[in-house]
Amino acid sequence: MDTFGKGLSSLIPGVIAPTPHPTSGHPLPQGEDRVRVLPPHDPDEGEVMSVLQVAPDRIDPNPRQPRTIFNEEKLQELKASIKEYGILEPLIVTEKNDGRFELIAGERRLRAVKMLKLKTVPVVVRHADDLEKLELSLIENIQRQDLNPIEEAEAYRELVETFGLTQEEAAKKAGKSRESISNALRLLELPTEMQTSVASGKISPAHARILLSIDNPRARKEVFDRMVGEGLTVREAQDLAAPKIRRKRTSTKDPALLADEMRLRETLNTKVQIEKSGERGKIVIQFYSDQDYSEIIGKISGSAE
Repeated sequence: MDTFGKGLSSLIPGVIAPTPHPTSGHPLPQGEDRVRVLPPHDPDEGEVMSVLQVAPDRIDPNPRQPRTIFNEEKLQELKASIKEYGILEPLIVTEKNDGRFELIAGERRLRAVKMLKLKTVPVVVRHADDLEKLELSLIENIQRQDLNPIEEAEAYRELVETFGLTQEEAAKKAGKSRESISNALRLLELPTEMQTSVASGKISPAHARILLSIDNPRARKEVFDRMVGEGLTVREAQDLAAPKIRRKRTSTKDPALLADEMRLRETLNTKVQIEKSGERGKIVIQFYSDQDYSEIIGKISGSAE
């Protein structure tokens, strides 16, 4: 299955036709109706089955839902929108052996529907294994920008550790560069307090990567406290961290060069090394795939989207 990068529209083809029977032997409760069935789908991509109207209480949550924090204010806004206009996009579910359903994508919509006490909700039913369920949940949240950086990193970690994907394979499925996946996973190396600040938006992933460049726990905590307490910009944090990085590496490199390296890393999203002697020198920029190369060239030339 490789639906990442294609958008949710790839999961819901437009051709519809009536169907006289459900997909399993379980009868549909009164008030539920199988309103259309989608055309045959590539089995390698998971079989898309049909669209139903089902009772919300027959839909179980997705145990692999990457999103764990739900903004109450936005949930109330969604509730008001559904009350006014209805559900414009069906939820995505799989059908279980007991006739119930398991949610793949649409957690916020399901919560809003339950708050409104609606009798039924439209769902797209499809077959999917555990990996496909995680992929679909992840891509929906990424496309909607609903995941905070830590939730996204934890979803990538599950792809890598639970399902045995390489970072390159996870990057391809997520429509990201390998370096982006690597940077996201590194966020999980931070202490819990710092991860919580990233998740809540108190500090950005760019701030977090500066913290990760400091090995000494006491020095890292000092920089973190000033980031949060003083609201340091990324550049201010880089300048603060540069001398601490130099002492860690027992390097005699000019702190200004270290700060410039860090700025280039954040801009290009890859490893950068500056070597300077007098007025001459070189800048070494690492890339790990053709996609990385194209993105770096685009950023340097100013043509990146």
